[in-house]
Amino acid sequence: MRLRLWNWGRWGRQNPDAPDGSCRNHLYDMMIERAEGWGDDPPAGTARTQSAGIDAPEIDEPDAEALDCLIMQAPKRHRIVLVSVYVLRVGRGSRDDVDAAIRAIWDVAAANRAVVEAMRRA
Repeated sequence: MRLRLWNWGRWGRQNPDAPDGSCRNHLYDMMIERAEGWGDDPPAGTARTQSAGIDAPEIDEPDAEALDCLIMQAPKRHRIVLVSVYVLRVGRGSRDDVDAAIRAIWDVAAANRAVVEAMRRA
């Protein structure tokens, strides 16, 4: 699961539309937009990228999107931990918090499987 989370984190850093990192801190919602004069626009033709810092394999987008769907169903406190550690990379988080968040993902996946099985039996 941790390898999948690293893949999800890399996907999240490259895709600004998902996952929503603003769940970590409400102050992100109040940031001034560039159109309002905050920061400098990059020169034309310059791409801003954030690499993993290692020779990482290609991002498995279908897996990252599937994992993102599970993470979005987890309780908010677990999402905050996962976004902080794997997407924003602002800290390691406590081991217990990360383990609890991973268990929450497994619980969500198990609940989803149970619903699908119940629907098949009906």
